[in-house]
Amino acid sequence: MKEKSIFSLMTVFAVLLIFLMNSAYAMHSCVFAGTVSNISGDSVEGTEVNAYLFETGELIATGQTVSAGYNITLQNTSTTYILLRVSGELADQNPQYCDGEGEMTVVNLTVTDADNDTYTWYEDCNDTNPYVNPGAVENCTNTIDDNCDGFNDTDDKYCTNCTDDDGDGYGNPASFFCNYTQLDCDDNNTAVNPGANETCDGIDNNCNDQIDEDYNETQTSCGVGECSAQGMLTCVNGTETDTCTPGSPTTEICDGKDNNCDSQIDEGGVCNTGGSSSSSSSGGSSSGGGIGCYPNWVCANWSECVSSGIQTRICTDKNNCRTAYRKPAVEQNCTYFPKITAPEEYCGDKTCQTNETCKTCEEDCGICPIIEYCGDQICQTNETCETCEEDCGACIICGDGACNGEEDCKNCELDCGACQKTKPPAITGRFIDKIATPFSILFILLLLVGLYVKSKAVKPI
Repeated sequence: MKEKSIFSLMTVFAVLLIFLMNSAYAMHSCVFAGTVSNISGDSVEGTEVNAYLFETGELIATGQTVSAGYNITLQNTSTTYILLRVSGELADQNPQYCDGEGEMTVVNLTVTDADNDTYTWYEDCNDTNPYVNPGAVENCTNTIDDNCDGFNDTDDKYCTNCTDDDGDGYGNPASFFCNYTQLDCDDNNTAVNPGANETCDGIDNNCNDQIDEDYNETQTSCGVGECSAQGMLTCVNGTETDTCTPGSPTTEICDGKDNNCDSQIDEGGVCNTGGSSSSSSSGGSSSGGGIGCYPNWVCANWSECVSSGIQTRICTDKNNCRTAYRKPAVEQNCTYFPKITAPEEYCGDKTCQTNETCKTCEEDCGICPIIEYCGDQICQTNETCETCEEDCGACIICGDGACNGEEDCKNCELDCGACQKTKPPAITGRFIDKIATPFSILFILLLLVGLYVKSKAVKPI
């Protein structure tokens, strides 16, 4: 009876011990999950999500974002606030309370930009005003910290010691604290500043350390008659220079040209010397030939091109000077196209004529044959996976070191590796989590020891 009492007391003690220890041990994981988006609202993968104790700033957990979001599990008491941050431009805006009951807390980490000035809420000192951000130019007259440097107007370095001597709206470069967009490379010349247009004057007008750059040369002409010429207007050493040089005049002769470059043709009676003529220097009919007759050629239209590749025309001298002087060409080369004389010779008459091919008339001459070659994305009859993998796909060969096609771990272990054995599902559940603890195991061991002692006890006589 004594042994049985001892065993009963040990059993009661073990049960009480397990109850108390399990109560103290029942501290569950706090699980955070959610998504991560950038300032454009696009999902972000491959960045670290860090969890910190809000009270101390201590880093207590780290996770990686994937396509489905992120998941962080950590052990904590129910009195802890967790702050989640993501590296780079991403961050959450409020600490999250860890309830200590193992419940899922969804926190979507999304960067916001309320005023759409491309600066996020934690970078911008005023996310409701698009004209106030770290990239803005300080306005020295509105008493606002426009560039988010912690200073406004009279206290800001960009608003002190800045002068504009030539009054062109750009600050003197000698003023050290001027904003760089206001600096002038010559504060004594209103035509020189960062906003000026570059001209051909040998000066850096737009303050980019270049002189007379981007000058557009233009074509020019000069001289009259036979003295006319072409040139270009260029910029040379800060001066616009015209390269056009007119030709030299010669003695006027009867040739229909302004030889002496005085804007007149065949003037001074050069075409009326010798022989009788009733024409003036500007033309007219002549009753006879001679040196003083100037021909006036008129040509008909060109004839059709003949099979020899030649076409002709007739040119007549209205002044009847009886000379071939300055007579236009009456013959020229051409491309001969034979006419189709039979009315039935056309695309669609079901006859492949001599001037038709499979390219010009598929209806009469049939479809042009497909050129079979590797790389046309068509597995032709003369192609296989061995001769043209690009068109016919990779050959399925077990043992070639590549797991492709219809190969898998079952039919080709050499290429795809051995199939993984399936483990029996684990027993889960909140009740099992509480029972399957080190204290539960201790109780089972104590119970087994008690049974062993009882079985070895000597019964009284």
